[in-house]
Amino acid sequence: MSEERFSHVTFLGTASAIPLPGKRNVSALAISTMQGEVFLVDCGEGTQHQIYRCSSVKMERISHVFITHLHGDHCFGIFGLLASMATSGREKSVVIVAPKGIQKMIETVYNFGGGILEDAEAKAYPLEFRELEGDQNIDLGIIGDGFRVMAHPLKHRVPTFGYTFQEPTRLGKLDGKKAASLGAVKQMLGQLKNGNDVQLPNGTTIRSADVVQPPQIGRKISVLQDTCDSRSAVENAMNCDLLIHEATYAHAMVEKAIIWGHSTAKMAGEFARQIQAKNLFLTHFSARYHAGEEVDSKGRVRDPEMSVLNLISEAAAQCPHTTVVGARDFMVVRSKGSDFRVDAQLAMKKAYRSSDDQLENVNKRKRSD
Repeated sequence: MSEERFSHVTFLGTASAIPLPGKRNVSALAISTMQGEVFLVDCGEGTQHQIYRCSSVKMERISHVFITHLHGDHCFGIFGLLASMATSGREKSVVIVAPKGIQKMIETVYNFGGGILEDAEAKAYPLEFRELEGDQNIDLGIIGDGFRVMAHPLKHRVPTFGYTFQEPTRLGKLDGKKAASLGAVKQMLGQLKNGNDVQLPNGTTIRSADVVQPPQIGRKISVLQDTCDSRSAVENAMNCDLLIHEATYAHAMVEKAIIWGHSTAKMAGEFARQIQAKNLFLTHFSARYHAGEEVDSKGRVRDPEMSVLNLISEAAAQCPHTTVVGARDFMVVRSKGSDFRVDAQLAMKKAYRSSDDQLENVNKRKRSD
């Protein structure tokens, strides 16, 4: 079994409130494991469309759906997603973790709208609900291939929770040559690696600590969406390997951000510095911020101050020892050894690429002929 348990994270929607067709859908991301399991975090309207367009996420692999809060741009896509799972013949249960009210919301839609309950071709499958409430961190236990999940109450306009996913702590690496030179043989090596001292026939004791490196703490991914105060996550997110934090506005709009229960890019950067995050990925951008294009579709010059690139700079100024990236729809962040790195290409199936992208590919082929 691979020592690393996280495989990759795929951003399926990076917009706040209002989707930008063809550019940003509303909030959703998928955490994929080395065992092929997928943990979906948020499921805004249109998420299943994004999954169908995506080459790095398979719907049938989703085992858990974690909803941060019950605002529509974070959960209204779950009705269609669950219905499509039924139509495709799903049999395995889906675990839905969300603030209190999610079960009533889903059951109400299906009771009045039919959905999987009235589709003759659909096959019912179990839904397991874990509803969250309160103002304390919640240990959600172990899921999948040994991942511990913590829920953190966040400050927003409605009950909201962030989530931290952590790989299990791995045993330290055994120095087999050193152990053998001290007289350890066969099954003794396994005992030493598991932290147990062993005694040789001549009475000599080999201490595990002398031949085994310290345990490796499992990596962490923290997802903190829609919040103007993330302090409840500090302890569990400390030394986070991959922090995904909302950055709805630039700090020039900090008053509006706090009123609406959101963070600015600066606030996200400050939090990343506080928890000593290795990587910070910004998401949940207001529609007012463009992706960095110098001109719009009509040839008008864009304001560089209203760019996601500006938000990245604002956050990076607060956490100089953290790598800061602005997330994009279909961006894949892949596990690379002990770190995470962005794939060079977006995980969008060829058939769904924009006509502009296809035209550019044709032009490239012509230039190479």
